[in-house]
Amino acid sequence: MWSYIVNGEQTDKQTAHALLDLLKTGALPETSLVFGPGMRAWKPAAEVRDLIKQVAEMPLYAEPSISKPRISKPGETIGNL
Repeated sequence: MWSYIVNGEQTDKQTAHALLDLLKTGALPETSLVFGPGMRAWKPAAEVRDLIKQVAEMPLYAEPSISKPRISKPGETIGNL
C-alpha cells in the first residue's frame, strides 16, 4: 500500500492503481511526497512514477500451474507407491 502527502495532509493505504489515477488526473501533484513498498524514504511522486506504474501492472495473484496426473498402465508402478 502507498501513502502520499498533499498540502500537509497524509493519506495512507492507497493502491498503486489509485496513485496512478491521481497522478494522471493531476489530483496528486508530481511534487507531492509518496511512500510505498520497498522505499526507504519519502520521495516526490515524479521520482517514483515508474515504480508506481510497475507495481500497478503486477498481477494480483499468480495462476496456479496444474499438471495433468500421469495415468499408469496396468501392472505399472509409479513412484514409490
